Amino acid sequence: MNNEIVQREKKRLPLLWKAVGAGRSLDHLLEVVEPDEQLEAICPGNEPAPDRSSATNYMLAATDRRLIVVRLGTLGGADAHWSTPYGELGSFEVERDKKDRAKLVVRGPEVDLCLEKLPDGQLADLERAVAQRRAA
Repeated sequence: MNNEIVQREKKRLPLLWKAVGAGRSLDHLLEVVEPDEQLEAICPGNEPAPDRSSATNYMLAATDRRLIVVRLGTLGGADAHWSTPYGELGSFEVERDKKDRAKLVVRGPEVDLCLEKLPDGQLADLERAVAQRRAA
């Protein structure tokens, strides 16, 4: 089932994310997710920097147990990853500006990110999955 979700999400990636090789980071998720753990939602995001060439791209994945954050390397493959059980997430908030552009703030023991350029459909799925797990 996880492989089916990864393949589905690869198809949903916007062209810009496909161009930076984000699909390769989705393959890395299959190595990170435990055999009895289920992927529920996946969403890419960008941590902006003053110099656009130094911006960092991430892939976030909600599973039935935790939030996984994968930092993408220069060619789009996984550079590093962290995971946080939902009970340990300090913050997971989606903020929208007047132009309805979303910003995601994620804070936990090993992660402190503010991401932009998140695909709306995938962000909505991720937000819903995390909210359901945190409420449980």
